[in-house]
Amino acid sequence: MAKKKSNPTVVNNIESVNMEIDYDKLAEAIVKAQEKAAKIEENEELEKVKVTFFETIKAMYMILCGKRKTKGLTNDIFVMLTSLLFKIVGWIGVIVSPIVIGFCFYFAVRMNWTPDAFWNNLMTEIAYIIIASYSGLAFMFSVMLIGASREIQREKHKNYIIAIFSGVVSFAALVVALVALVKGVA
Repeated sequence: MAKKKSNPTVVNNIESVNMEIDYDKLAEAIVKAQEKAAKIEENEELEKVKVTFFETIKAMYMILCGKRKTKGLTNDIFVMLTSLLFKIVGWIGVIVSPIVIGFCFYFAVRMNWTPDAFWNNLMTEIAYIIIASYSGLAFMFSVMLIGASREIQREKHKNYIIAIFSGVVSFAALVVALVALVKGVA
């Protein structure tokens, strides 16, 4: 014969149920969870490895020989291309900007500084000052591009890398379109 199931006891008076929370245990659990999250975050920081050109070439060689399956190679290639572009543009700016500033000072010093010549060449002098100022800004921007290329090399978040790469490619397309537009108008 089958056993009869006992009916569950229903508490009619809700006030008689005593719900106490042990706040010490709750605080300990929160602290442990925070420590665990901090350890996971530290491990993620350690997992960020610098991606260099030679590591990417080595990974491609391993893939071509069939010794390794791809794991993040697309991300590595986008990192390499974006970082390389930033470095090239940055170093060109770091080299060219001081040369332009030097030429501006050289031509400004060689000018005739008599009062009549000063007022006759005022626009040229202002042009030298503006060119030297913009070259100084270009130098600072170039240094920041070199720093950004190093940050991109350490980044492992795929969506962030793809967004940066897409932005660079779209900016290049914009420049090409503007050059074509100007040549078409002129």
